[in-house]
Amino acid sequence: MEKKTSERSIFRVLRRYRLTRGQSQHSLEEIIQGILLELSASGENAGYRQMRQRLLINHGLAATFEMVRLILRLIDPQGVALRQAGRLRRIIYINNGPNFAIHLDSWDKLKPFGLSILGAVDGFSRRVLWLKCCDSNKMPMYISSVYLDYIREINGIPVRVYGDRGTENSIVRDDQMALRWTDADQY
Repeated sequence: MEKKTSERSIFRVLRRYRLTRGQSQHSLEEIIQGILLELSASGENAGYRQMRQRLLINHGLAATFEMVRLILRLIDPQGVALRQAGRLRRIIYINNGPNFAIHLDSWDKLKPFGLSILGAVDGFSRRVLWLKCCDSNKMPMYISSVYLDYIREINGIPVRVYGDRGTENSIVRDDQMALRWTDADQY
């Protein structure tokens, strides 16, 4: 025996739990202002999907994909054309000196042989800071210990640490935030 639910019952349950369809709840002016802020910051190469996500995360603004796409086409037609052609604008890289910013990465091409390589480069001089071989690059504690050994070696803390968004870099991020929590700038 098949049990049927009426459309009215479904809408009643949706109302009770305050569930609604995703709709733009913010004004057009707020969304345009948020897009302008993102374009002036690091979001100049962001397409409409990424821009919508940035608006939601950074500014708490909800907007439809179509609304963001149309606003981007009006505000930044040159950027839209470059993204459609596959030619993005270069990001200006600023580094204030040695040990200001370091870049972490891991290489796992040798993983089938049980080897993973961890490395870091100074963003100013491009000097290799460390190159370590280990049996796994997915253990955040190992990457963190290598980073903390480097901090002890230079007797200082870099202002910025760049790395991919992998889970293995999560403890390095936490270390950096804990060590620089008194500083006013972003880590």
